[in-house]
Amino acid sequence: MTATLEPSYQPLQPFGPENGEGEEETPHEGGVMIHVVPESGRARWNHVEDLDSFFVRMYHYHQKHGFTCMMLQEALELLQFIFVVVFSTFLLHCVDYSILFRNSPINTSNNKISLSDAVLPPHECVASLGTVTWLCILVAVIFWFLRAIKVMYHLFQFWDIKIFFNTALKINDQAKDVGSGGQCTLKDTVFWGGARRVSDLDNLTWHEVQHRVREVQLEQQMCIHKRDLSELDIYHRILRFKNYMVAMVNKSLLPIRLRLPFLGEVVFLTRGLKYNIELLLFCEYTFYFLALIKMIISLNGGLGLHSRTTRHLKEDYKKVGKRKELAQYLSKYILWVGIANFLLCPLILIWQILYSFFNYAEVIKREPGSLGSRRWSLYGRMYLRHFNELDHELHARLNRAYKPASQYMNIFTSPIMTVLAKNIAFVAGACLAVLLILTVYDEDVLTVEHVLTAITVLGGVVAAS
Repeated sequence: MTATLEPSYQPLQPFGPENGEGEEETPHEGGVMIHVVPESGRARWNHVEDLDSFFVRMYHYHQKHGFTCMMLQEALELLQFIFVVVFSTFLLHCVDYSILFRNSPINTSNNKISLSDAVLPPHECVASLGTVTWLCILVAVIFWFLRAIKVMYHLFQFWDIKIFFNTALKINDQAKDVGSGGQCTLKDTVFWGGARRVSDLDNLTWHEVQHRVREVQLEQQMCIHKRDLSELDIYHRILRFKNYMVAMVNKSLLPIRLRLPFLGEVVFLTRGLKYNIELLLFCEYTFYFLALIKMIISLNGGLGLHSRTTRHLKEDYKKVGKRKELAQYLSKYILWVGIANFLLCPLILIWQILYSFFNYAEVIKREPGSLGSRRWSLYGRMYLRHFNELDHELHARLNRAYKPASQYMNIFTSPIMTVLAKNIAFVAGACLAVLLILTVYDEDVLTVEHVLTAITVLGGVVAAS
């Protein structure tokens, strides 16, 4: 089946005698017609090679509020990673806890201990670093550099998307002032000096962006396989691999159900397992060390069922005679990925503990009740997800279903656990109230050993109960 293409070419007009050229020198005399592409900003979007990735980046660009917000977020994540590594190393090796906890005497003019007394000098701090710590720092530095390269790659990618939005779609992502009497429905409006600063990108819904993309398709033919792109075509390209994952979860094709003693059958689907499944099947968000793995097992580009560059099922998988050979290759691929996970498991565990502690400590302090709140599991999100449902549509639907789902789950609350929780909350609340009253009466009570710890723990128990 052939497609009828209508590129917007313009013929080059022949030079006339008034330009000092003879008519015999015109291109038409040789039977050759010369065409030139119009010098328009939109002409560069004719025939996008990887339309799937282009639409995915376009969707993320809209949902994450433009180029500046996206790059600022990624740059701050790099700085956050440095802070977590440096601060954790400082707490482990550069603080003398015996002085901080008054277990060792110090020579000071007064009875108070300052932070400088408990912090070791830089040379002692560096000397106390062991081999394991240096190894962790080395791995962290390598990971940071790889992450920085990825951020630079995203910088060029999304700059191209920014130009597409500004030039082809005529959507500006720069904030501009809106008068106080103007109409604005944007929730995340930024107030500055009494004026509201909004951008065209944030004021447009995804449906409106799609409408403009379809108009550009008619003019520029980003997709050369068909003249007009429907909304379903765009959804298919953005959600190609997520639709596969949803289908495999619905058909119970993934090994995420385990049978444990005394617990029976349980569903085990973490973000790490989901990442590895996508890594094996689609090569999505691949680590850079996988290139080394692929060279070791000589897979010639990997065993992913779908290629990110060709966007179609590999030809070898269509041949019945190669199924056994491909199964062996896939088995080796899974083995090497499993070995890589095993070797990196301690470092990943340490990072998750540190990041979770720093990330949720402030939230728990501000909202202790968040410890007992319910949330949709990763398996629940995938099982309830519809085909061709974008992320923001899924989140909106699950948010609407949160309240009735919580009411349904409360039906199965154990009466025994309810009675125990009430009594534990009563005892913890009574002890907490006494400590708070004593603290208000005399603040020196806080200097007693473990009193502040007891107040914190009791507050958490009351909030969780």
